[in-house]
Amino acid sequence: MSPPIVSALLKLGKVQRSDHLFDIGCGDGRVLITAAQSTGCKATGIEVDARVAELARRNVSARQLDGQISVREGDARSTDISDATVVTLYLSERGNKALQPLLTPKLLQDPETRVLSFLFEMPGWTPVQMELEHASQIPMFLFDGRSLPPNIRQEYEQRKAQRLQQEEQQAKDDKDKAQGA
Repeated sequence: MSPPIVSALLKLGKVQRSDHLFDIGCGDGRVLITAAQSTGCKATGIEVDARVAELARRNVSARQLDGQISVREGDARSTDISDATVVTLYLSERGNKALQPLLTPKLLQDPETRVLSFLFEMPGWTPVQMELEHASQIPMFLFDGRSLPPNIRQEYEQRKAQRLQQEEQQAKDDKDKAQGA
């Protein structure tokens, strides 16, 4: 991805200093580096290929951004993204689909988390915004909690209400026990 395309993707996601950007499949680190340099945000890259992850680390170090950017080697599907406020993807549609079990709970817990995908959509999700990168006319997609299918959001809200009800009942039972003792 060229620097102008990375910049356009970051602009679409309104990435700012307070964000923690996760780039899944970070490659040589160019999205991480551009985000950190242009916005001042914290950035974390996830890369499955050890050699490529090491290249990204070297590129980060060469720009003296080690304190702002970290690169993790491993399978993104088992990565903790709880700190992410922005997730960037430049994968295939199949790759994006494979990440939906990771991203869906994150968007349900924090619907304002932004998922930015270059070129490929998230199957079954509705983009909040789609833009064509000016020079190349390649699509970029912005997803957030509103992008999830309504049945998934509804199921989550029902489970959340049930958990809250159980917690309230447990607190009442605990209070009753304490008063009876």
